[in-house]
Amino acid sequence: MLSDKVKEKLFAKKEIQQLDLMTVSLVISAIDEAMEEVDQEDAVKQSSIYEQRV
Repeated sequence: MLSDKVKEKLFAKKEIQQLDLMTVSLVISAIDEAMEEVDQEDAVKQSSIYEQRV
């Protein structure tokens, strides 16, 4: 999940400010979801690697 600090930096960008709020919200939500999916996939891979070593 994006930290508040990262979100603040994104919203401070001139290019982002030119977009409507709905679009920005959808993009940030999509990024959050993608990051969570990657974290979950990485956790599964790490678990699988650990199980193979045991």
